[in-house]
Amino acid sequence: MKKRHVSFFTLPLLLLPLVLHGQVYTEGNTSPSQSISAPVYNGGSTVSIGITASGALLIGDGGSATGGAFYLGSASSAVGELSLLGGTLVSTNTFSVGYSGSGLLRIADGEAAFGSLYVGDWANSQGTVTLSGGSLTVDGTTCVGRYGSGGLLVNGGTATLGNTWAGYWTRSTGIITVSSGSLTTTGNANIGYSGSGQLWISGGTFAPRSLSVADRTNSSGMITLSGGSLTITGGSGLYFYVGNLGSGSMLINGGSARLGTTVSVGNTAGGTGAVTLASGSLTINEHFHIGASGSGTLWMQGGTATLGNLYAGSNASGVGAITVSGGALNSSGSAYIGMSGRGDLVVSGGSAAVRALYTGQTSGSTGIVTVSGGSLQVTNAGYIGYSGSGQLWIDGGSVTLSSL
Repeated sequence: MKKRHVSFFTLPLLLLPLVLHGQVYTEGNTSPSQSISAPVYNGGSTVSIGITASGALLIGDGGSATGGAFYLGSASSAVGELSLLGGTLVSTNTFSVGYSGSGLLRIADGEAAFGSLYVGDWANSQGTVTLSGGSLTVDGTTCVGRYGSGGLLVNGGTATLGNTWAGYWTRSTGIITVSSGSLTTTGNANIGYSGSGQLWISGGTFAPRSLSVADRTNSSGMITLSGGSLTITGGSGLYFYVGNLGSGSMLINGGSARLGTTVSVGNTAGGTGAVTLASGSLTINEHFHIGASGSGTLWMQGGTATLGNLYAGSNASGVGAITVSGGALNSSGSAYIGMSGRGDLVVSGGSAAVRALYTGQTSGSTGIVTVSGGSLQVTNAGYIGYSGSGQLWIDGGSVTLSSL
């Protein structure tokens, strides 16, 4: 998609004190328009900010704006901007930031509540939402990059969303960034649903109900965690997929990921997923599948992974590879290398400690463990070729088995 330079309005300095003292102000190409003298803006069933040209709506502390559907940047040539400096902003229907054109929503303080939120709504549109203070609540669906390109930046305040998609449709692009504050989804989150999605966490908290990275066929999704936290509380029917049917990845290079649900990397046949832990921590209380029915990799370069049961090549079509070259991998459960598919565990540095080890668990499966450095410790029994084919190669490092 061809990018274009977009210039947004800035509030004239002479008007800033008025807006900050409870006024609502419109400028440029808006419908309905309103003078600066009123503290309340009632937009009716439809509010358009930037219809065919440029328009802006600004809400000061103590002011309020309400309406049904909001459209920022309606036409392909339009630019729409809305700034919430305080007070309240309520949309009882869809709030579209970049409908067919370009849109920007800034929330610096106050409360914003929407029925649904589309950022980068239609093809070739561009939309950006920034939350630096106050709160944003969306009861229904949030699409960051619905059919166009969208960005959601949380660097303060509190965002509570329902089902959330970044990169919803084919050729769409959605980027979510959390550097401070908190972002919680009461519904499921998808990073790269049918398009391309990215999630960057450098501070603050991201807490989805469930999470899928690269959900549909031909989708792509990535998560980078360098600070703050990624948390899934857990519960019946919840999940975390990295590469469900598409191509997904997660890099942890700081911060903490605390996952109270089953995690599957390369979840479905045709899906590919990769998880890399360079620093920070990864905690998974339930099952951790590397190559459940697709292709998955786990690469430990540093940091600490605290796991329950661990699987590489869970199902017959699954192919999973685990490499430990640094850091510490600790499993309080059993490690199945080649559960029903093909699994590999390579330890070349760092440490891997599991309660029990099974290679080639079921008939037709293959599991290979190679130790060339670092250490592998099995607290209880180790099984090399349980009902399938299993191998253990030691070419350096240390291996401790209570029984074999």
